Amino acid sequence: MPKYTLEILLDPSYVEEIVAAGQNIVISKQVTPSGAPLAWLSFSPYQSNVVTWEDSYAVYTSQTLLQSGATIAQLASRAAVPHTAYSIQKNVFNVAAPMNPSLGPESYEIINASGRTLTFGLAQQASLNGADLGSNAVFAATLLPGQWLDMTPFENLNVFLYQSSGNATCLGTVTGPSLAVSFGGGTTKQTIRFDYRLGGFQAA
Repeated sequence: MPKYTLEILLDPSYVEEIVAAGQNIVISKQVTPSGAPLAWLSFSPYQSNVVTWEDSYAVYTSQTLLQSGATIAQLASRAAVPHTAYSIQKNVFNVAAPMNPSLGPESYEIINASGRTLTFGLAQQASLNGADLGSNAVFAATLLPGQWLDMTPFENLNVFLYQSSGNATCLGTVTGPSLAVSFGGGTTKQTIRFDYRLGGFQAA
């Protein structure tokens, strides 16, 4: 499976100012349909920040309410493969027959057979400067009992500065510029740089 790398560069003086302002570099991912805005990754910047990940996902469930500032704590998860449906019963995910017979080849389906209203979504593992950051939520939505959800993730990122928060945190309104960075189609590495005049990032 493809491995992707995003290099984020900052001038040392800007690093000091961003840290003093209590802001982090935040990365969110594109998933269809749109769910709660999430910080997939959130970290305090250095001059050089190298994020790596692979094109693989897990399905998860959580009791976390989707509200600004909440960090999604996963209760159960399972490594997932595309074009597959997963049903949760007795607190465990199992492969199930899709509720949507036209489930796309790059899509994942979750069926809430738990009998409870829960948060569900996709998670993805990443590393920062060689350190494992774990598998963090890239998408979250609330499902009532008996409901199901089809999700299609893309290797498209949004990178911006935001108040200090953790990975898999529900975001409020982002008030600064956000840079869209796309991968796939043979593109596996991108480099971006912080531009002080913009208050955000641009292609290096």
